[in-house]
Formats: sequence, C-alpha cells, structure tokens
Amino acid sequence: YRGLRLVAIDGSNFELPDETDNVEHFGRPGSRTGVAGYPQAQCAVLVECATHAILAANLGPYRTSEWEVCQPLIARLQANMLCLADRGFNGYEYWRQAQASGAQLLWRCANNRQLPVHQMLADGSYLSAVYPTGVSKAKAQEQALVVRVIEYTLPGDAQAQPRYRLLTTLLDAANAPVLELA
Repeated sequence: YRGLRLVAIDGSNFELPDETDNVEHFGRPGSRTGVAGYPQAQCAVLVECATHAILAANLGPYRTSEWEVCQPLIARLQANMLCLADRGFNGYEYWRQAQASGAQLLWRCANNRQLPVHQMLADGSYLSAVYPTGVSKAKAQEQALVVRVIEYTLPGDAQAQPRYRLLTTLLDAANAPVLELA
C-alpha cells in the first residue's frame, strides 16, 4: 500500500492430536460435556497479505490470551510495513508496542470504544488519542498516542455491521485516503 508492505497479524486456535504431551502442554477447551475431545493450541501468525507468506508464527497453550501469543510477533514488524489487525489488539499497550516497531498500523477497533474527536479531517476521519490506564490523568495525557479514527458503513450488505471503525498511525488524510484504508 503506497510503498508499504501490507501485512496482517491474527490469532486462531486449532485441534491437535489427542496425545498426553499435547494435553499437558496445550490443554483442552471446555464443552457441554466437560472438556473437548481434542487438545487445542493458540496460534498467531504474521503474514504478508499479497503472497500469504507466513513471516512469523507462535504457538501457545489453548488458554493463553490471543495477545500473549501474538506479542512476540510484534518484534518482526518493520518500518516498511503497514500492519493490519482485528479488534482484539486495540488496547493502549498493544498499540504502543506495535507503534514502537516503526511499522504503520491499521487496526479495527470496537465500536463502543471512547475516542474523543480532537480534530476533524476533511475526509470525515478524525484525530483522537488512546491513553494508558492505571495512571494519573496528567500522566495519561502525557503518554497519549495520537491516532486517526476512520468510521464507515457497508450499505446494501445485509450481513454488515451498522458501523466499522479503524485506528491508524497514517495521520495524513491526503496521503492515506479514508476510502482506500476502509
């Protein structure tokens, strides 16, 4: 995208062979009858979107949070990348760590997240900030990270949600138009 290598980071889980070592290390999810028939692993991958090449991957136990499994992949992000991610990764600390890699970010955001409008942009997107939690208000303001918020709908698609939101480090609306990012 505009000279940036388009990559995505996401997590999932998958079933493993029903062997003692797998059960002990990865665990089993719960089910209606107690536990599932097979152990499962959490897997996270960093993929290049154009080629689907896996650039990095990480495995963890089933009960490990998706972020814990994805976090080691952040170190593989580079300044020439635009990293896509889904709603589970939009917390302040996740954003801070990924932004520190030098990569540009374009992550989906939960619709109920409070993102005050700091500056409206000509294309309808706006600048806001994400703040750390557990610190004083003054410290939170000091450590705030500026983000651009893009909100859009998919009219005519009966399966679509009422509204989608994206957060990005691409703050310049002229160089990263909202319709391209959405």
